[in-house]
Amino acid sequence: MSGGYRFFANIKNINQIISRENPHIIEFGGCYSLYPLIKKSPFSIYTIFYHSDLLNDVKLYPGPQKIKKFFVQYIIDNVLLQADLILSPSDRYFSILQEMGVNSVVPIYLGVDSKVFCPAYRETDFWRRYNVNDKKIKLLYVGRLSIDKNITLLIDLLKFLDPEKYQLIIVGSGPLAPFVKIKEKKIKNLTYLGHIQDESILGKIYANADIFVSTSFYETFGLTFVEAQSSGLPVVAFDLKIDTQLIKDFLVKDFDLKLLAQKVNYVAQNFLGPKLRNMLHIQASKNFSWEKTFCKLVNIYRDLVRNRFLVSPFSFSSSPFFSFKNSSPFL
Repeated sequence: MSGGYRFFANIKNINQIISRENPHIIEFGGCYSLYPLIKKSPFSIYTIFYHSDLLNDVKLYPGPQKIKKFFVQYIIDNVLLQADLILSPSDRYFSILQEMGVNSVVPIYLGVDSKVFCPAYRETDFWRRYNVNDKKIKLLYVGRLSIDKNITLLIDLLKFLDPEKYQLIIVGSGPLAPFVKIKEKKIKNLTYLGHIQDESILGKIYANADIFVSTSFYETFGLTFVEAQSSGLPVVAFDLKIDTQLIKDFLVKDFDLKLLAQKVNYVAQNFLGPKLRNMLHIQASKNFSWEKTFCKLVNIYRDLVRNRFLVSPFSFSSSPFFSFKNSSPFL
């Protein structure tokens, strides 16, 4: 029921680690719902990276609407409003969180390694090693194989595309991996590569595909969109109104598979080539860099630390991570 996420197996062990390490900052990711179970300290700062969309994720689970509303309000009151700061991965979710009554929010984008995800890794006959016809237009999806990513819709997209012209390649793991494996055996223009651990290999897969496709109805950031565009791939997807979808003309405003298939054909017939690949790489690298991300993140935490520990009985400056006198050259 985790959608492919890894959660703490033992809260007691986690609390023992926190007690032993006595961290100044604890940042929660997709597991932020566990915040009330974590041992608190008056000398720690608690932040949440809002990676999971609370409102949309709750809709995916079965149960009475009344129970769902209660759970959402519980998380808002006992998790989001209790943290020192919420880190929002996009301006859209910054606004959504404020509409939920959460005001301690700062937008901070993720980044991309433009040296790993780069169109320069495109090569001749790359797909032969995966038994894929290199003459076909390669549609690529990378990500979790879970209900919230609409994997069944993604595969259904092939019903509206010429199987002699297009090959859908899926990379990732998750609860729906067995479903994808079964479909691969039945659909000749579907290839499933499983989870790719090695980033250098993943970068080459991106670079040698032609179009990145997604059927997600929502994304808090869309990291794979950035990786794809940095690799030179146009993103054809539903318009999620997030900044990581760089070319809005390649998006579909209505959640309609036929329209999405038409957009795939439109992009394939009119835009594929080195000019688009290079432009996307430059734009993605410029707008989403890890240097900018961590520069902003360190500045945010440094300000929080200064405000919290200015009158603290111990000196935070002794921490090896922060040095106010000899700060990073990025700051």
